[in-house]
Amino acid sequence: MGKLVYWTLRSMCSVAALFYFRSIEINGKGDVPVDGLIIFAPNHQNAFLDGILIGIFSHLRVSFFTRGDIFVKPYLWLLKALSLLPVFRAKDGFSMSAQNGDTFDIAVKTLLSQKPLMIFPEANHDYPYILRTLSKGTARIGFLAQKATDKNVYIVPVGLNYFRRHSPRFKLIINYGKPICIKDYMKQYADHKGKALSAVKKEMTTRLKKEMLVPDRDEKYEEQIIKVFNRKNESLTFIELCNTKFEALAATTFKWLKPLVFLLSIPNIIPFLFSKYLISLFKDPVFQGSIKFGVAALFCPLWYTFLFIIIGFGWNFNISTIIIAVSIALLFARQELKRLYTDTEYKFITKW
Repeated sequence: MGKLVYWTLRSMCSVAALFYFRSIEINGKGDVPVDGLIIFAPNHQNAFLDGILIGIFSHLRVSFFTRGDIFVKPYLWLLKALSLLPVFRAKDGFSMSAQNGDTFDIAVKTLLSQKPLMIFPEANHDYPYILRTLSKGTARIGFLAQKATDKNVYIVPVGLNYFRRHSPRFKLIINYGKPICIKDYMKQYADHKGKALSAVKKEMTTRLKKEMLVPDRDEKYEEQIIKVFNRKNESLTFIELCNTKFEALAATTFKWLKPLVFLLSIPNIIPFLFSKYLISLFKDPVFQGSIKFGVAALFCPLWYTFLFIIIGFGWNFNISTIIIAVSIALLFARQELKRLYTDTEYKFITKW
């Protein structure tokens, strides 16, 4: 039953991603090793959507960590079905021994069962595009797993680059970086664990930054954000965008489209109001994109199915089909027009 739930939701999210993002560029996926145990280590900028993307683009069932205090009945079966693993954190009331012991044991057992594991090495999310300081937890789990198996354990850095994190119909670039083979560091680990952990952490940092469009905050950070994450540049590849000589294309905003966008929202007012309500529950703006994706992937299919049945039985199924088709078409038309007057990512960040 758990597998059915996982793969059903994964399929729904996979389909939703194709429509939610205007385009998805994936680089380096073919270099992900198939001969060992995998730890995916992505940068973390878009709440739970980051984890969902790692899961839907993996052909294997990926396990994820989440807060240990939510693993209570009646949600326990669902969390396990979704391959979520508990993280025991001191601030949630657990002792440090539980945090450093139980969590690592669960992670190692998961890897040894041939399941890929996803860990956010930054340990938290934030809105700036930069890569924050990594923790040693990912490296520590890698070494503990490598000690328990003859198979290679790999840490695969994954760069997630959103052109606009809190709105649909913008470009996404996913880069799978060069894997880090933990066996290459085992001799150093045997001699000095601390130095080995630091070495892997440093290498993760280096390789992750190579997969991000704007990995550091310097005096040109704001200029880079405006220059790179511009809807006019969505046709450019990651390599082209990394070329310091490329010229940014000015994106004109058409504010006069706002009334038209509002009118196009009316046929889909229930999904929009539901999304707005969920967003109001979170003060952190990082959750906005994840919530909108969740509504698109899970709520909208249920809503349109409900409308189809109600209108079909109450009126006519042919009419019902036309109404649903028109509503969905207007939804996409609305989003395409909204792109034309939406502020840049940088302007949104400065509000918070």
